[in-house]
Amino acid sequence: MTDHLLDRLVVAVGTQYLVDAEIGRGGMAVVYRARDIRLNRRVAIKVLPPELAFNVDVRERFLREAQTSAQLAHPGIVPIYTVDEAEGLVFFVMALVDGETLGERLKREPRLPVGQVRTILTDVADALGYAHAQGVVHRDIKPDNIMLDRASGRAVVTDFGIARAAAGDSRLTVTGVAIGTPAYMSPEQALGEREVDGRSDIYSLGIIAAIQGVEHAGDAGEARVGDAAAPRAAASRRAGRARERDRARAGQEAGGPLAGCHGVPRCAQ
Repeated sequence: MTDHLLDRLVVAVGTQYLVDAEIGRGGMAVVYRARDIRLNRRVAIKVLPPELAFNVDVRERFLREAQTSAQLAHPGIVPIYTVDEAEGLVFFVMALVDGETLGERLKREPRLPVGQVRTILTDVADALGYAHAQGVVHRDIKPDNIMLDRASGRAVVTDFGIARAAAGDSRLTVTGVAIGTPAYMSPEQALGEREVDGRSDIYSLGIIAAIQGVEHAGDAGEARVGDAAAPRAAASRRAGRARERDRARAGQEAGGPLAGCHGVPRCAQ
């Protein structure tokens, strides 16, 4: 079957990119694998379909993902190279992560090795700590927005489509309207509170950790998983009690104990 969007994208990018094939599709955009001909590097191109581009809110959310991600320079966050518009298409070019989403991995392997779970949680907490320190709250942390690099095994956060500055940009936030993925939302985000901060992201990450904890319940290694969970719980309590001026450190507070969980004996201390 002919991919008309692919055909239009090929025309839109001209001779700058060699578009290969579709590698992902979500509720708002389609992602294609491509090669930057001038720089000779593989990239991913995220395209807003023309039938959605006419919607001002959707268009703004899409462009906002590019603008927000472009401000963040961290190995745990997918970098954005450029954003452009041509032939009626709005798209941005980003680094290509050769791998799969955590969501895809969990569909194939619902119970990941304990060590891998620790690594993923640590990587994501570290990336969130950085983003929060820059005043950016992701607001949609879930397995489908965490990429797993095939070569390094590193977890990388993507899709800042509904992220907003913690300082209070309300253009994409309406009080009383919940924006995000319900299964991973914090209570305050589910209630549609306007002033959602970094602790909401940590709550969402905690949901991912809790689900894996349940998957491992009853294993012979249960005691060791429990040892690792204790400092995470303590970090979550500290982040929850943080005063307004300290909230940007929520990810860093969670990331410290998570990093210590690479060596299980430290987690038991």
